[in-house]
Amino acid sequence: MRRTLVVTVAAALLLIPGPAGAQSGVDRATSMRLFKEGRALMEAGSTEEACDKFAASLDLYYGAGTQLNLARCYEELGRVASAWGHYNEAAQRAPRAGQRKVARARSQALAPRVPHLIVRATENDRIEGFSVSLDGDELAPALFETRMPIDPGTYELVATAPGHEPYSTLVTIAEEEEIVVGIGTLTPVSVPVESGDTPVDEAAGGTDSTGADGNPLGTGASSNHSDLTGLVATPAPTAAETRPGRTRRILAWSSGGVGVATVAGGLVLGWQAREEYDSAFDDGLCSRTTKTCSPEGSARTKSASDRATLSNIVVGAGAALVATGVVLYLTAPDAAPAEHGVQVVPVAGADQVGLAVTGRF
Repeated sequence: MRRTLVVTVAAALLLIPGPAGAQSGVDRATSMRLFKEGRALMEAGSTEEACDKFAASLDLYYGAGTQLNLARCYEELGRVASAWGHYNEAAQRAPRAGQRKVARARSQALAPRVPHLIVRATENDRIEGFSVSLDGDELAPALFETRMPIDPGTYELVATAPGHEPYSTLVTIAEEEEIVVGIGTLTPVSVPVESGDTPVDEAAGGTDSTGADGNPLGTGASSNHSDLTGLVATPAPTAAETRPGRTRRILAWSSGGVGVATVAGGLVLGWQAREEYDSAFDDGLCSRTTKTCSPEGSARTKSASDRATLSNIVVGAGAALVATGVVLYLTAPDAAPAEHGVQVVPVAGADQVGLAVTGRF
């Protein structure tokens, strides 16, 4: 896609012929060789390879015939903007009037099919270092707000600026379309704020907590903090800890209940199938002696057979659900027995002696 953009913009907007005198004889000979190879590829149906040959030939030495062949090649590939740009240039640069006439006619015929892309970036959005690229090719600021001829296809448009999050979008454009892409203001990159370490005494509220002996709690030899370790309350056990098999038992009952209902439904289907089968004989549509049936009787017995098959499937599925429920119930872990009891623990500190009563009640 990169060459598409460069060729289109250069041909459609600049159209500045290069100096023919700067091209050497070797370039001209190589250009002629590439041109002939391109013609052979075109005749063989290798259009894309032929375009590459014509483009390389034109880069080495300008020839109106080469440019017209390249334009026709791009036109066959559906690259209408590239083809239109080359036809436009050939209409001005071709040395012969016949070539210029052909180029103008093809340019006018292709013009309605050429898609256009407009990149919208206001002056306020163009911060320092702001740039926009299309498929990796940077767009000149002069192209902003300009109807740029572009080949049909999908392009990646990216806008960047130092210290800002990049903006990226995919643009898909077809023949005759005109698409406007508004970039807007880029979002500044957020810089995380690093917080320093918080002193321990500030985290505790900025005041010193002291015991009865005047020493801070948790420090010094006279602290009673270590003596009270056994009395620190522990969190109450959760329902999952006290009843570890509860979830599996719920699943077991649910599976079993659904299974029983499914089996019941299957049995009803089986009963209906039997009734329908018997009705074919009771209504005289089939003979129990010869086991033959009329067309209507055959249809009824077949319907009964299909319903019986469905009944077997439903009953089997229900039985499987019941079995699953039984397995889940039997494999559910038992609830851990509650531990009850009372313990009397002696507590001795630097300035106190006593007993602590602990346990579960």
